Amino acid sequence: MDGAPDPPFLRPHRGGLNVSSGPHETQGMGPRICQIGAPVSLSVIIPARDAAATIGDQLSALSMQDWDEPWEVIVVDNGSTDGTPELVERFQASIPHLRILDAGPRAGPGRARNAGIRSARSDHLAFTDADDVVGAEWVATMASALRRSPVVCGRLEYRRLNSTQLVRQCGRPQTAGLQTTWYPPGWPHGSGCNLGARRAALDRVDGFDEELPCLTDTDLCLRLQAAGVRLEYVAGAVVHYRWRRTEAGAFRQARNWARINTRLYRDHTASADRIGSWLGHAKDWLRLAGKLPKLRDPVRRGQVLRAAGHQLGLLLGAARFGVAPLPARVPSGPLPGSIGRHGARASGAVKPRQGTPGEADREAVAPLG
Repeated sequence: MDGAPDPPFLRPHRGGLNVSSGPHETQGMGPRICQIGAPVSLSVIIPARDAAATIGDQLSALSMQDWDEPWEVIVVDNGSTDGTPELVERFQASIPHLRILDAGPRAGPGRARNAGIRSARSDHLAFTDADDVVGAEWVATMASALRRSPVVCGRLEYRRLNSTQLVRQCGRPQTAGLQTTWYPPGWPHGSGCNLGARRAALDRVDGFDEELPCLTDTDLCLRLQAAGVRLEYVAGAVVHYRWRRTEAGAFRQARNWARINTRLYRDHTASADRIGSWLGHAKDWLRLAGKLPKLRDPVRRGQVLRAAGHQLGLLLGAARFGVAPLPARVPSGPLPGSIGRHGARASGAVKPRQGTPGEADREAVAPLG
C-alpha cells in the first residue's frame, strides 16, 4: 500500500518523526558509552517522567539481558524533577550503550518515543516503560521477532509486580494474544510497554501521535494496520506489567483511557459503523449503580471504581469529541467495523487468540495504553 492515500475513515494525526528539531543528549551526566554513529542491532527506547521510584527495577532487568549482538538503551527524559536522569546515569557502567536524552519542554508519551526513534542507532526498535520490568531474554526475543516481522507485540505478565487482589481487580489483558478494541474497527493492538517496530514501518505512519496524552500505542497499531502493516504477537517476549497501586490512580487511569478511546473511535471508525448511544450509556450507569452494595469487598470495590472511571471517561469523551458514548462492554455479535468499508478485513489485522474465560470482558473495561 505504499503511496496509497489514507482510508477515508482515518483522520490525520500529529506525528513527530519528520520535525526538524530533535532531542539532545543530557549534558554533564558522565561519559557517553555509545558514541555517535556506533552501529547496534537493536535500540530499546524507554520514555520516563518522574520515574525514580521504578526505573531502577527496569534497568536492573535490562542489565541482566544476554545477547551476543550490540544493542543500546535510550532513556528519554520527559521533564523529570525527581532525579530520574541521575539515577539512570548510575547504570551506565552495567548497561553498554545506555544513553539519556532530554525530550525537551513539551511532555507527552508520543513526543518522548518519537525523540527516542530519531536518536536510535538501529532501524529495529523495541519500546518498554519505566514502571515495568522486562523478562529474561526479552532483548534477544524482540530482536529475533523484528527480523521476521515489521511490528511485534509481546506478552504481559501481572503476578510479579502486583498483588493477587490487584490482579483480580484489574484483569490480565494481553496474556494470551493481542488486545482488541471493543469498538469498530475491532482491530488488534498491543501495549507500548512491550512493542517492537522497524523504523520503515513507523515512517509510513509518521510515528507516534504527539498530541495524545495516552493510548499512543493503540492509535499507532490502528494506523499501522490501516496502512497494511501486520502485527505479530510474540509470546516469548515477556514484560512484567505494573498496575496503578491506589484506587484513585486506578480510577484516573480508567477514566483517561476511556476518554481517549472515544477519540480513537471517532478518528478510526466509518460514520456508518457508529455503535454508541446515550440511552445505552444511561443503562450502563444503572447497571453500575446496582453493584454499589458490593463496595465493602476490596476486590469488588476496586472493580467498581475502575468501571466508574471508565464510564465517566466515556461520558467526557463523548462531550469532548462529539460522538454518542460508547457502550461499556463488548457488544454481542460481530462489530460493525470488523469488516472494512471496502468489504474486507484490513490486510494487517490479525485475530487475537482467546484468553482465559472472561478476559475479553475485563479488557473492555481496562485496555492497556
